[in-house]
Amino acid sequence: MIDNPGNLLSDTLNQITKLVTQAYQNIRNSMTSKVAQLRNATEELKKAKGYYGAAEYTGNATNMYKNMTEMVDGDLLFKDLNSIKDPAEKKYLKLVLEIINENRFGGKVSKDELEYWRNHHDLRYYRVPLVIGTAESQDSIEGYK
Repeated sequence: MIDNPGNLLSDTLNQITKLVTQAYQNIRNSMTSKVAQLRNATEELKKAKGYYGAAEYTGNATNMYKNMTEMVDGDLLFKDLNSIKDPAEKKYLKLVLEIINENRFGGKVSKDELEYWRNHHDLRYYRVPLVIGTAESQDSIEGYK
């Protein structure tokens, strides 16, 4: 018989809390690292494209990304890395694709398979991850056509 079942329960809850807290911190550390990488890469791309100083506030920053995407049969895709000529765009897109696909397929697909997809322009690797909008937002888009 257990002398004090309250202590057992408390110890179990403390252990669970400790494990969940550690898991949360591990995820947070991983995401913080990725955000920092993307932030630095975006700053490098801005400088390479001339979006710094006053131009950062007067120009259309979306133009920095227009050479990196394409529409194929109604699907928004990132362009094949081999088709990107600008070194700054290529470096940025390579990082973005690695992060997206690591998050999308991490643990489900091997790094070798991801590399194969990248080299053979497999749509699974190059598809821009978008969320389907609500019926209301889809209707508003249809209204613009």
